[in-house]
Amino acid sequence: MLWGLGKVNESEVGVGPARGDFLAIAAAVFTATQLSLIDHFVNWLGFERLQGVWVVIIGGGLLALGFSRHEGALVAWGAFVGAAGIALLIADYSGSTSFVGGGNVITLSSQSAPVALLGVVLTVAGLVTYERERRIA
Repeated sequence: MLWGLGKVNESEVGVGPARGDFLAIAAAVFTATQLSLIDHFVNWLGFERLQGVWVVIIGGGLLALGFSRHEGALVAWGAFVGAAGIALLIADYSGSTSFVGGGNVITLSSQSAPVALLGVVLTVAGLVTYERERRIA
């Protein structure tokens, strides 16, 4: 029901029709991420490699969005993120240093440094793209 209401809102006041089914792509990314948490899958891969799977899922979502909107930049970002996810999936960085500390330092507990860095890069790229599109519109 929430998906339907969101879709109506998206068509009426949001991104508009014929620009991609953002909610369906988001639902697919959410579902795939949740399915990756099945115990047998987690035990087989391990936590560090599971993070690579999550990055591949995000890359797939960006690819789907880029193809649905016919935007080369999103397709390129999706390919980049997917490739980074595959690299994280293959690499064994379980011995790498995570961001830890005390006091006023933000702690990322069991979050790995490569995935945190990729998150920062994607956040900055998203903000830059958002500002660029606002200037165009």
